[in-house]
Amino acid sequence: MKKSLVLSLFLVHVFMTAAQEVDSITDIRDGRIYRIIKIGNQWWMQENLNIGTRIDRFQAPSDNGDIEKYCYDNSDSLCTVYGGLYRWNEMMDYNPSDSGTIGTTQGICPEGWHVPTDSEWKALKDFLGYWDAGGKIKEAGTVHWESENAGATNESGFTALPGGHYGGIATFTNICILADFWSSTENESDEAWGYGLSHYSKSLDRDWEDKEYGFSVRCVKDE
Repeated sequence: MKKSLVLSLFLVHVFMTAAQEVDSITDIRDGRIYRIIKIGNQWWMQENLNIGTRIDRFQAPSDNGDIEKYCYDNSDSLCTVYGGLYRWNEMMDYNPSDSGTIGTTQGICPEGWHVPTDSEWKALKDFLGYWDAGGKIKEAGTVHWESENAGATNESGFTALPGGHYGGIATFTNICILADFWSSTENESDEAWGYGLSHYSKSLDRDWEDKEYGFSVRCVKDE
């Protein structure tokens, strides 16, 4: 009886994985190809955005028409793996806060895609299950995540990577330990809502963060 139950659950899991809609897009700005996946009613990038010119950790991005990013430890190779780290205003391309149920702010995302609002992150979290959504979007295993990588199954296919973040005092911290993502929605004039993952938890945590921090960015497809 137990063997039959385990087999049934295994087959359901395989079916759900096989049934996932996946594709790829090419960012015409630099030719970079991103894998994408449909989760619920949303299409998400399966990789962290990595667009723009790297600036040194002591520099601040500016509204100069060029996309500027930080790479952890000023390493281009780490940007290749984990994507760039962006301050909020730079990520928004200096547009105002977007609090819509469906976002409309392209920011630094490719054409046809936009920076997810707080509501769109909430929709992802609710679809996957409030208490363990983090485990369902974290890349499984410890190739990139610190051990133990609690609850990580990546059954959603989101494949979150722990790129750490850039601090407001020109420091980089928590690579392989934390993944922090911006939303396009402000909390206050100098703060915005972000979503975080940790190697020691299966939750997807929402918190306000200083806009001066550099976080990872995922884009969601326009409707």
